[in-house]
Amino acid sequence: MRILLKNIYVNPTKFCNKTFQIQRPNKEEYVVNMMLKDFDGRVNTINMYYFSNPELEFNPTIFKNEFLNGHTRGDFILFFQECLKEDRSKLADGTRGRYQSVLAKLKQFKKEIPFNSINDKFVNEFRNFLKFTLGNMDTTINSNLMPVKKYLIRARKSGIKFPMDPYDIMVGNTNGNRTYLNASELKKIYELYMATYTSDSIRIVAGYFLFACMTGLRISNVQALNRDQLLDDDVSLVIVKSNKDKTIALNKNAKRIISDHPELFVKKFSDKHINETLKIICRMVGIQKKVSFHVARHTFATQFLKMGGKVENLQQLLGHSNIKETMIYVHIVQSEANEEIFLLDKLLK
Repeated sequence: MRILLKNIYVNPTKFCNKTFQIQRPNKEEYVVNMMLKDFDGRVNTINMYYFSNPELEFNPTIFKNEFLNGHTRGDFILFFQECLKEDRSKLADGTRGRYQSVLAKLKQFKKEIPFNSINDKFVNEFRNFLKFTLGNMDTTINSNLMPVKKYLIRARKSGIKFPMDPYDIMVGNTNGNRTYLNASELKKIYELYMATYTSDSIRIVAGYFLFACMTGLRISNVQALNRDQLLDDDVSLVIVKSNKDKTIALNKNAKRIISDHPELFVKKFSDKHINETLKIICRMVGIQKKVSFHVARHTFATQFLKMGGKVENLQQLLGHSNIKETMIYVHIVQSEANEEIFLLDKLLK
């Protein structure tokens, strides 16, 4: 009889059933012995965990999953990874990308994060790692802590024990500075969009961005639209973030942007390509601000209020469930107005 292990055959006369090891191994058999030790360690870890937590369900299917995928109920990194796989179809592309980035940072922070080590100290150390080692801003740190808190709550609900209440993790503000373009900057990008010398790849990305500036739509919703949906005066769509149906009217500028390039909403690019191209566009027209596609949504909101739009209507257009979110744009516009009051100082010079 021979033992089959990943297409490696071992002479049964050399195998010891007591030690579960190959006796007097050669070089290749030594590697097999190391693998067997690893497997034995996994089995013992899983068995000890469920022996210590008899209230948890344990059956051959659970054992197989834990053995093949790592002990997800013992290590938060593995648990996070497994949750991300389960949620893959539920998360928007941008959200999934952010969660994958957080997973990569957790792996940089520590190779393993046992659940029994998750306490206030762990949270503070991870915050400090993001801030001082990776140089992340406070808003980025808070944003990174959101999925950590989310999956720790899921772990607690699934019966995994650890020393802290995940609801005690204070995430904080994730909005950051809401960069937006003023009318002059917006016009520069529109002129580039209309210029015959501009390459199609640049023009199409500029067109998507300008369309979002006129509608307030997120990149996920713009990416989901097709040209045949945009032939009427309004467009019906499902908001990706909330999964709610919504109908928005297309203003004249939005229609003009669509009609100015036949490939708009026909030719698609990845989110990453769009954001990288936006940086090139800003350099081409001399905009110094740090611009991503989400800046279009902030631009729509601030310009809407500057043109006399009501905050209650803006809340509906942006799809905010809480008007406090929308009021941030009111404060931005008011702050800018306060700065411009000093223009009157020129009157008496």
